[in-house]
Amino acid sequence: MKRRNDYKVAMAESVELEPLGGMDKLSETDSKKRNGINKFGGDSSSRPVRDGVAVCSQKRALFVTAIVLGTLLATALVIAYAGPQTVCPCAGKIPPGYVPDGYNSSEPFQPIATNGQPFPWLLPTLPNNVKPNRYILTIHPNLTTLDVKGQVSIELYVEKETNFVVLHAQDLNITEKALVGPKGFALKILRMLEYTPRQQLYIETREKLRKKANYTLSIRWHSKMILDQFEGDFDMKKTLAATVLKPGSTRKAFPCFDEPHLRAAFKISLFRDRFHIGLSNSIVQDTDDVGFYMGTGLLRDDFAETPPLPPDSVSWVISDFKRELLEPSAKYQKVNASSNGAPGTGTGKPSAGTAGASMGNGKSITSKVAKTDKKPFRHLTAVLLSKNLFKLTNNPPTKEPSQIESNVTINAGESATIVKSNGTVLQEQDTVWTGDTAMIRTAPAYSFYAPETHIAKGSFILHTSRDILEYLQQWLSVAYPLSKLDFVALPSLLDDLSSSLGLIVCRTSFLNEPTAISSKEYHMSVVKISEGIVKQYFGGLISPKAWKHKWLWEGLIRYLSRFLLATIQPLWPMKELFLIDTLTKALDIDALQGWESISVGASDSGNNDPFYVDKSAALMSMLQSAIGERNFRQCLGKFLKTYQFQTAEPSDLWAICAKQVNNSKYVKEMMNQWTNTAAFPLLNVTMNGTSLIVRQTGFRPAEYLAIYDEPTEEIELEGEAARTTTTTAAPVDPTGKSGPDAGSRWIFPIHYITDVLNTNETSIENKEQQSLIIWLNSSEVIITLNHTAQWIKLNHGQTGYYRVLYDEANWAKLVEQMQINNAVFSTQDRVGLVSDIFTLCHANLIPCHAAMELISYFPKEKEWGPIVLGTSHLEKWRKILKYSECYLVLAEYVRQNLEKSIQVLGWEDTGEDETKLLRPVLMLSAALWEEAETIKFAKGLVTNFTTHSIPIPPNLRSVAYIGSVLSGEFQYWQFCWDRYMAVRREKSSVLEERMELLRALGVTKDAWLQNRLLSHVITLPVFEIVQVLDAIAGTPTGGAMACRFLQAKWFDFQSKLGRGTVQFARVISAITQYGSTKFDYDELKSLVERFGDGPGLKLLNMTLSTVAANVEWVSRSQASIYSWIESKYHF
Repeated sequence: MKRRNDYKVAMAESVELEPLGGMDKLSETDSKKRNGINKFGGDSSSRPVRDGVAVCSQKRALFVTAIVLGTLLATALVIAYAGPQTVCPCAGKIPPGYVPDGYNSSEPFQPIATNGQPFPWLLPTLPNNVKPNRYILTIHPNLTTLDVKGQVSIELYVEKETNFVVLHAQDLNITEKALVGPKGFALKILRMLEYTPRQQLYIETREKLRKKANYTLSIRWHSKMILDQFEGDFDMKKTLAATVLKPGSTRKAFPCFDEPHLRAAFKISLFRDRFHIGLSNSIVQDTDDVGFYMGTGLLRDDFAETPPLPPDSVSWVISDFKRELLEPSAKYQKVNASSNGAPGTGTGKPSAGTAGASMGNGKSITSKVAKTDKKPFRHLTAVLLSKNLFKLTNNPPTKEPSQIESNVTINAGESATIVKSNGTVLQEQDTVWTGDTAMIRTAPAYSFYAPETHIAKGSFILHTSRDILEYLQQWLSVAYPLSKLDFVALPSLLDDLSSSLGLIVCRTSFLNEPTAISSKEYHMSVVKISEGIVKQYFGGLISPKAWKHKWLWEGLIRYLSRFLLATIQPLWPMKELFLIDTLTKALDIDALQGWESISVGASDSGNNDPFYVDKSAALMSMLQSAIGERNFRQCLGKFLKTYQFQTAEPSDLWAICAKQVNNSKYVKEMMNQWTNTAAFPLLNVTMNGTSLIVRQTGFRPAEYLAIYDEPTEEIELEGEAARTTTTTAAPVDPTGKSGPDAGSRWIFPIHYITDVLNTNETSIENKEQQSLIIWLNSSEVIITLNHTAQWIKLNHGQTGYYRVLYDEANWAKLVEQMQINNAVFSTQDRVGLVSDIFTLCHANLIPCHAAMELISYFPKEKEWGPIVLGTSHLEKWRKILKYSECYLVLAEYVRQNLEKSIQVLGWEDTGEDETKLLRPVLMLSAALWEEAETIKFAKGLVTNFTTHSIPIPPNLRSVAYIGSVLSGEFQYWQFCWDRYMAVRREKSSVLEERMELLRALGVTKDAWLQNRLLSHVITLPVFEIVQVLDAIAGTPTGGAMACRFLQAKWFDFQSKLGRGTVQFARVISAITQYGSTKFDYDELKSLVERFGDGPGLKLLNMTLSTVAANVEWVSRSQASIYSWIESKYHF
């Protein structure tokens, strides 16, 4: 009891106030009387003594007061209106949009704390006077009462002398606090203030905190958990406790310095009952029975100290989940240490010999340890300080790798070959990099925790993560720093995966049997796991110095996750997936005017728009192509080793890359310019004999003239001039924002091939010598070829973030080559050609006949990438041209080409992975274009399922549902509706199938059924609402109906989704994005005005630009499409 009392004394913050003085100086007479009033009560016995004071009547006093006030009022009016006047009547008025320097309209000038006092710290960021070195954190989540009690002791290092500390806390009830100096004496805390709008906590001390000294700040608090339950055995509801932290959300879990540059080590202890397990970033080092002090059956898990982590990387979970364990591969040693390890040093570096210790004596997370012979701990501080915890990390290499070790490559003579099912030959060094396995000999153990009903699904995650992580650490030559990597399945999670160092949580709905999902969904599941593994390095080992720079980390994760899988799984189309889902997607979005540069548009809070993540990943691909794959790999390894367990900035990586190539290339200048410049370049290529002229200019679509009732003469003249030149003038942006800077000049490398010098047909021995590359650092460059070429293809490998506009003769030769022998081009080059042709055609920069000619090559294409990109563009054409005069002939032309492609592949769901990916893409496109054989096949799949219980293959589910509904027979639409309701009720339903059913229900041509579906839309989740409305709006009968429904239910949507929100904007965009007439444009414009201000306004402005481009393209192209098909084919 004495220790607790002493502790309370140390925690006391009451200050004895001195008595107010001044009354003792009054005379006795004055203290008793004031104007005839007795101080101690009662009236005076005589009249007030005047003592020389003049008095007047009440009327006279009122009269004098009125005169004085009137005089003051008259003087004020004269000053206000009789001053000197200027010529300009608007002088003195504040211009619209003017904001005074230092003024912040979002909050008052003087912030007020919760107790009504002024809050002294005025900035939104924390002061730099102190920084945390280590957190000693104890958490006790009560899963019965949902209460959380905790204590944190933060070891601080004082950078500048100060008498206050500012940190973060949100929705925490702080009960006790103490600040202890270097010699163990408690400092007097004068006051503690809390400012809730910024979640800041201000603690002021009487004494100053000395510079370069260490202090310990201890805080106790309690809070409430957010309820998260899951179905247990016998349908019992069970509760678990888990943290899934985002940037800026750690302050909700415990008081901390919640800014990204303030990394610190963490020593965590969790209280739990005997039937639960505790998990955190590191392993459990000790488990004590504290039931005698804390409650019956209560245990405390003490976790090993972590390396320095950013605040949002801290994680812990308490549950009764089951465990599945996977050991590292046989060629690796287990990373562990004995239980009698040395104490932690607190520096974030492991003790010597830790990595090589045996696992036999280590403490397991699930091991039961009951130590009743220890002395009782009376409070949490004593519990924490009594533990001699040590850090368990991977032992880094004792020496830096030599130049020979770090540059190991495979000899050409030793390379093996891999032959794909379609005949494509892959060289081994194109697929798998072996690295130097002698450098890294250790790897972590992998565990999966989930409810017993899901534990069997963990094998897929464990084996996939092991393959990726063990390859990644060899590829980077950087060992994984921890002894374990845990996966935990949570029932309620916004994202499929959330990764922090040593602990990755996933959503239970993410756990699906590979046989229950399509091949594409299976590949995407592996991609998400790969992203979680890459984030262990880029986010765990090294993190951004500011959330503003998070775009670089997200871009690296997105690019490397796919790049690694392209080498681990060479038969999977991972490179094409990156091009389609990331690079070309970013180019298409970036073409819409209004997007800012990455450095400007990136969010200060780290919550970036997906566009900036995609563009960042595309720039990483371009950086790798500029310096080479080996240099890029070594640069990333040096980046991790230099800033291990620290923070960094994008400029740090650019500097390492520039140094790697001895500043012989424009690497640093290139990356600084691309990240600080909006838009992207369009290369105009003209070939004249052996001379090649390449000009760069900002990409701009053609003028939007069709959206105006009566275009002005100036616009008409500009439009006429644009049609006579290779490129066009700046677009008329309906959002009112300016286009890209015409003076922008980008620096980047250009890889190119010709029909004579083609690296795709070059033997592996000469491949390096035949690589053709130039650096473009001016607006125009002339390339002299040493041969006469029939055609030239720029952006070889499709690694550059730009588009290429060739002259008409070169376009014709490229399309002809694709029709004759498309294998001359790599799969990535074919994806690039398809993307460039369709995009430039839609921008009215090339005639439509180039795209129409390209469609005829599709039956010869055997790869997934070019087909899926081409059919997606055709699907866009189908929705935009649904009311045009050329739709019927175009549909017949597309159907004939798709039918040929399907006949080559066959109808059954068999073959290699890429064939199983390609077949449903072709068949689904054929079904949407209403090809008769595909519709018949889809009806057969559904009939066999309903009649003979023959399951529909997951790869063909979308084809079966959509194709049968498009047959027009009511029974198939009703089947899809019943199936959707049944799947929605299932707890383990596959989300992919729900979305397929909703799309099928929406594509029906029956207006009555569409109206019936719309009546249920408002009750669906947001992502399902968007899917349904997108499908309905793409049909000839549903576009106008969906728009009327939106206007009728406007306030219902606004109430459900919020005024001005991104979710509401997505709903409006889904309905209106396929508009192709001036009426559609005007209607959307009125909806944008009605929408008002809000975060979703930017998305609607982009949709407005998209519709303007649709209107312009249809007005220019529908006649030429009709004429071209009529001249080539006679339907």
